[in-house]
Amino acid sequence: MYDDFTERRPGAAKELEKLLNSSAKESPASSHEQVAMGSLRTNGCSDASGCELQTPLNISDTLQPPPQVYDPHAPMRPRTDTVIDCGSESRWLLVCARGKRRPTSLSQLDICATPSDQELFTELKRVYKDLRDTWAHWVSLRTIQSIRFVQFELHIRNLVDIRKVPDMPPEARKDEYLYEPYDLIPPVGENLMAHLFHHPEDANQKSITCVRTPKRRKAKLTVCPEQGTSVGWGIQLVEGWAASRLWFLALMLFVLGTLVFGVCWAILRHDVQGAFGVSGYMVALVALILGTVQAGLE
Repeated sequence: MYDDFTERRPGAAKELEKLLNSSAKESPASSHEQVAMGSLRTNGCSDASGCELQTPLNISDTLQPPPQVYDPHAPMRPRTDTVIDCGSESRWLLVCARGKRRPTSLSQLDICATPSDQELFTELKRVYKDLRDTWAHWVSLRTIQSIRFVQFELHIRNLVDIRKVPDMPPEARKDEYLYEPYDLIPPVGENLMAHLFHHPEDANQKSITCVRTPKRRKAKLTVCPEQGTSVGWGIQLVEGWAASRLWFLALMLFVLGTLVFGVCWAILRHDVQGAFGVSGYMVALVALILGTVQAGLE
């Protein structure tokens, strides 16, 4: 229920904490939402590289975009211009994700066609579905757990090797990548990004995430002919086990298994009580095993 951030400027996390807490007091939100937003906390430290910020996932609407020009000594302040004006220049969002029976590969999304965060995450879902077989998407026990800002190395056939997480393009590459500088890395939390991926309707109708996300300018990223690889920056769709699907599958297997065992035992041995007594023992044993495993993992 929280995301970790690293400060690019000392005090940035504290300023964001004050901004979110003040927004919670001034907004007409319900008392439950105000309590959630008021629970924001930061680790007390003076070293910018070691500070972390923890925020609940339901405070995304209070986040404000940063200033146009990054000043390491200037405090964060909201801005109202969140519209991406591409003009005649193409801008590509580099998306790293696992494909059809392939390792992590690169897809390049034209972000000029996504003027709002809602459309951005809708397009990301479409890209992810295109990378997978239709039947595999519905029966797979894995789903997107987080979305990370990464540096990667591009190889032939669009295969990528993730090199640094989280990371944003350096100032020296500003001619190749366009993004809104932000005092915290990542500019948007991993868990919040994953939530908006699964629920695009919760995303902002403005381009807050779009302007903070690094976008390659002018041309798509290609492999350098001399070196055989190229370095790029973008986002990675990280998969993990879908707990709800796993539990549902386990439930169906043991319900059907114990039911078939009980019926067969009752028919062959003519002992209904003994048949379902054994079935009940199997269900109870499996429940205890799964509970013990879950408690051990937590």
